[in-house]
This record gives sequence, structure tokens and C-alpha cells, in this order.
Amino acid sequence: MFLVCFCSVDTLNGQAGLHHLADDKKVFIGNIISNAHLDNPDNFRGGKATEHLLEEYNLTVLENYMKMSFVLPSALPNNIHELSVEEFKAILTADKIEEFLGNEKWQGLRKRGHAMIWYNQAPEWLNLAGPTWTGQQVFDFSRKYILALGQICGDRVEEWDVINESIADSPSNGKGQWRKGTWYRRANDGSMTEWGEATYENYIKMLFSWAREAQPNARLHLNDYGIELFNSNPSSKNFFMREKVKALKDCGAPIDGVGFQSHFVLSAMVDASGELNQGFIDAVAATMQDLAEADLEVAVTELDIRICNEDREEALQEVAFSLL
Repeated sequence: MFLVCFCSVDTLNGQAGLHHLADDKKVFIGNIISNAHLDNPDNFRGGKATEHLLEEYNLTVLENYMKMSFVLPSALPNNIHELSVEEFKAILTADKIEEFLGNEKWQGLRKRGHAMIWYNQAPEWLNLAGPTWTGQQVFDFSRKYILALGQICGDRVEEWDVINESIADSPSNGKGQWRKGTWYRRANDGSMTEWGEATYENYIKMLFSWAREAQPNARLHLNDYGIELFNSNPSSKNFFMREKVKALKDCGAPIDGVGFQSHFVLSAMVDASGELNQGFIDAVAATMQDLAEADLEVAVTELDIRICNEDREEALQEVAFSLL
């Protein structure tokens, strides 16, 4: 099982950094680099942000600058479907990615790419144009984008969220479903493409195939939220996720694992007296075990434990984090 944990923790006074504990357990613990941090790494928060990053973590990821809204051009190119991969690469904005991957101080940190394909944080022109394209055009656009990203990054990114938040929050007819209303929804229009039928399953399979071509040495993940707790009900996101990632792997998609965003609520993990909810952790562990049995790894990618409506004391967050 493969574990990546992103969290925000103050420097441990007088103790070794968190990454030393992670190194001993052969896991990775990470934190984001925000836009402001990347723009001014030596001076952001008085230089303490970089200092803490290197003291505490062995993995990092850009909060925003690898998302489509920052990489794609601000206006729709007139000939976008006629571009070669090399020409497609030339229209992308890669300076922020290069600043991230080329920063000498961060060379010892494992890098996670977030994200190749996401329905959100895309340029407005893509939200408008994507639904007017054919299935073939959506497939081809996605392929060129992923291959161009691969050329920009080379072998400097060790793991990727290939597709982010692709599962719907609500079921349909008692079953989980892929997210509707995305810019790439014509990838499910049932037409025939160069890569087979335009269905979400085939589209996502091909995303992973292109990602493997683009980044042959990287670990490739499907990343989502609300999928962590084991649930045998076919209407749940958890059941749908487990069923679909196993099916994708079985049909040849080079998917290495699943990213658990892990946006948890403190009251679900610890009661008001501080008693641990072991059932919560057991449910997360059961999902991890189920995926591991299918040779799929898990990365905890965006861990936060929220206090909602002051229903728990802040000190109980420490108890909840100890569960993990």
C-alpha cells in the first residue's frame, strides 16, 4: 500500500521533522506550494514557508499552477483541433511548472502533479467549447494536452492525479455515476472515435493510457472526495469508485491507485468527550484493504479535519490526527 499525506503542521519544536518519521516508515508526507509561495519562494512568509517545507516534508505539489486554468491559453485557439502535440505544447504556459520543477532547493522533494484532467478550474472557453465538440475531438484534445504536459515535465514528476473529481455526488436510479455537466461530457456521447466508443469508461481508460505514455515512470491516480469510507451500497460513491477502478485496471488501464482527498469532519472521528470513533478509521482501512487486494495503492492527498459549527474542541483535532 502506498501512502501520501498532505497536511499542514507547525514545526515540531526540538524534534526531528515529520519527514524523518515518514522516511523511517517508507511513506511520503507532503504539503502544497501556494501561488504566492511559488511566486516568491525565498520571501513568502519571511522565508519560513520554504524552511518549514524542507524541515517537515518529503513531498510537495502545486496548489493551483498545474491546473488547466493556468496552463491553457486564455482564449480558444482557432485551430486547436489541427495542432500537433508539439504545436499544442507551444501554446501552453509552462513557466510556473518550470519554476516548481526547476527550483534547486526543492530537488530532494518528491513531486506530485495536480491535475491533468479536471472539470473545474478550466478556462471559460473550454467550458463553453468542450460541449460543442465531437467525442473524437474531446478524446484528441485530452490526448494532446496530456502528452504536451509530459514533454514539459519530463521525468521530474513522480506521481499524477490523472483525473480529478470525476464521480458524481448523487446516484442515479440507485447507482453511483460519473459526474455530468463537465466540459468533457461529449466523451460519453456514444459516438465512435479513433480509440473506440465514446463512453466515460473508455475515455478514462485512455486518459491513463496517454498519461502512461507521457509519464512512463510516474504513479498514476484517480483522485476524488467522499470515497474513503467502505460502503457496500451500490448508490454510494465508495462502491462506485471501487467497482470502476477495478474494472479499469482489469480492462488494461495503467491505473496505479486512488487519491483520497480525505476532507474529514472532526465530529465523525471523535465524540465530544474525546472518545475515538474506531469505526470511522476501520471503514477507511477496509477501503484501502479492498483496493490493495486488487493491486491498487492509496494516496491520502488533501487531508484536513474540520471543526464545524464549533461542535468539537480544537484540541480534539490532535486526537483525530493520531488515528491516522
